[in-house]
Amino acid sequence: MAKFTDNNRNMTLSTKATINDKMELIRLAEKYGVTLSEFNYTILMSFKNQYEYIGKDNPEIDKLKEEIRKLKSKNTRLETNLENADYRVQMEMDSVVKIRNEYDDCKYQLKEALAEKADLLNKLEKIQSDLSKANEKIESQSATIKDENLQKVGIGLFSVALTAFGINLARK
Repeated sequence: MAKFTDNNRNMTLSTKATINDKMELIRLAEKYGVTLSEFNYTILMSFKNQYEYIGKDNPEIDKLKEEIRKLKSKNTRLETNLENADYRVQMEMDSVVKIRNEYDDCKYQLKEALAEKADLLNKLEKIQSDLSKANEKIESQSATIKDENLQKVGIGLFSVALTAFGINLARK
């Protein structure tokens, strides 16, 4: 194929478009301050080597999409890990609450047992005091009875001695 070195743009390329498409292209050309022909030429030359990507993404975009997909996947894993961690924390908190309640119940039962023990000790001390008083009374009565018995024994012995002495006196 022969190469032409003529740089003059004197060849015409054309395309068919709807009136709306043509009006949109004219507005864009005016926006950038160029003619419609110059605008079409610039667009055509800019994208002539990317025709295979029309309607598709170019490799750079595909690469970015793959990175986005990987990041979304990683984000999903992290969200799942976070949900699992939240669930585990909730389980641990529930366990702590349960243990705390059991601790409080045991503490309450211990306080009740200690109060009951204190009541029993007070009752025991009262009983012991009553028993001490009763014991003292019994000991006092016992001492009185001993004294009375000793007196009776003494009188009895004295009577026996008198009787024996009286008998001896009578025999003499």
